Amino acid sequence: MALICLAAGVVITTLLSSPAPVSAQSVYTKVTASLDQIQTAHVTGEYFGGPAQRYEYWYDRDLGVCRHLYYDDQTRVMTDDGEHLWRYWTSTPQTVGQRPSVGMDVHIERVFDLDRIKDSIKRWPEADATVDGYACHAYLKTDRSHRGVYWIDNHNLIRKMESSTQRTSGEWKIARRWTATYNTQIPREQFRNPEPDASIIDLDAVQDRLSDSDSAMIHRLGLHRFVVHEIHQVQAGIYLMRCSLTYEPKPEQFEVFGMQDVHRNKHTLSPLAYAWLDGTMMQWYLVAPKRSPGGHAPEEISVSVNSKAFAQAYSEGTLEPWQEILIPTPAQPQPLAQIADHFYQQIRVSDLVGTTDQDTMIWYHNTEDTARGFTGSRNSHLITQRQFIQSIRYLIERD
Repeated sequence: MALICLAAGVVITTLLSSPAPVSAQSVYTKVTASLDQIQTAHVTGEYFGGPAQRYEYWYDRDLGVCRHLYYDDQTRVMTDDGEHLWRYWTSTPQTVGQRPSVGMDVHIERVFDLDRIKDSIKRWPEADATVDGYACHAYLKTDRSHRGVYWIDNHNLIRKMESSTQRTSGEWKIARRWTATYNTQIPREQFRNPEPDASIIDLDAVQDRLSDSDSAMIHRLGLHRFVVHEIHQVQAGIYLMRCSLTYEPKPEQFEVFGMQDVHRNKHTLSPLAYAWLDGTMMQWYLVAPKRSPGGHAPEEISVSVNSKAFAQAYSEGTLEPWQEILIPTPAQPQPLAQIADHFYQQIRVSDLVGTTDQDTMIWYHNTEDTARGFTGSRNSHLITQRQFIQSIRYLIERD
């Protein structure tokens, strides 16, 4: 009998010491409730790959939030005092983008990656660890080829997070990692406003101006709206074009759309840059006639627009694949340098509108190494106006 009781006691002890099942909502609720009680937080993060090496967030309940994204030669700064949000680069501190505050709750969600622990999170006891002297439980969120691990202490505060992507080999590679400390002293000057003589750009007005479609060509693609905002002829049969696709419903992550020549033998469409403007993907294109036999300068550009977001509309039959869109072309040419500069300024100011450093990118073509040619996308602040124009000339000569 004693043996039976002893055995039963072992079973009961084992059951009690095992991690109790928890819902993702309960974890999210407990964490947000704890964050509501803190006075300050300091988050230090690092990227493993990409143009930015590391970043920092400072949060003070009374003063607001400040974020620094660190690059080789400069820093992208964002501050929000609860009334206004400002963005600028340390290389050009006199040019500051401003818009109304997005609210501290929104910043808290972003700083601590809370959106990913709202559902389908699991306990991962094998990864439990001590972080900065705090014993933490590990929680795992896996979504297709992305994985997030959260280390949460006994006060329901996240002390560490790692975000990883899965390679084709099945191996997980860390993409980003951050750690957090709470209720520590933060200097007030960390949250200082822009200098009094700074040039303030109204970012909402910029976004409205870029998205303006009153006099543009508008095409409905299912529920989505494709707009040609402007098109300029810069040489005989060669055009620079700015267009956008507004997604309905708005996707969780931005998506770059593609454009092709419907007839595949008249002209080449080369993307120059893109900017994600809160549900609208703005893109800048070069359109050039093909050099192959039969190719000629188009009097009218015939394109189709494609996006992963169209998949459901295709399957439901509400959108026809490769739907043709005819874009009239202007007859009067304008100087290439003038239009390229006009587009470059639009791209640079779009960079201040975007919420992250990946929201505005330029497709840069290496004009100094023609053997390599295309070198991929670069953050717009890393590309000078001269390089942007050189890249366009390279594409024209190549095509």
